[in-house]
Amino acid sequence: MRAGYRVAAYTILEMTIAMLLAAITIGITYTAFSMIVQSYRRFDKDNEEHASFVLVDKLLQKDIQAAVLVSSTFEGIDIKDSEGSIRYIFTADYILRDQYEVSQDTFYIPNRDLRALFENEEATTEGRPVDHIAFFATLKSQEFPLVYSKHYSSSELIQLQQLIKPL
Repeated sequence: MRAGYRVAAYTILEMTIAMLLAAITIGITYTAFSMIVQSYRRFDKDNEEHASFVLVDKLLQKDIQAAVLVSSTFEGIDIKDSEGSIRYIFTADYILRDQYEVSQDTFYIPNRDLRALFENEEATTEGRPVDHIAFFATLKSQEFPLVYSKHYSSSELIQLQQLIKPL
């Protein structure tokens, strides 16, 4: 090495300016990241509400169409199919789906005015067959009427008549 060789050194002022620029860059990056995360969370929450709404609609349609018997309960409806029983319990804040007493799904969908009818008459007693179900569900402060119908075959109706007579 040469004896008079010097390494370039930075002054305290230069170091302070470099640190200030780094802090500003980190702050801007953090703010942008926070805004993107908040936007994604809002988007995810909205999509979760929509997905839950669509899923409960599709499940009700599928379960009712595949049912052998749809009957009323005090809390909602009971759907009997070839594999067992699926119970839907309606409260003001959510819909609970109890499938074959094995798994439960909770759909946080505000709903009101559940009506269960059989041949245009209100199914007011527990266990009464149902062929028409209607209620209002709320999504983003907007109410939607959901209506489902079960079409029984003539042989199923004859069997149901035997159930209805004692009621």
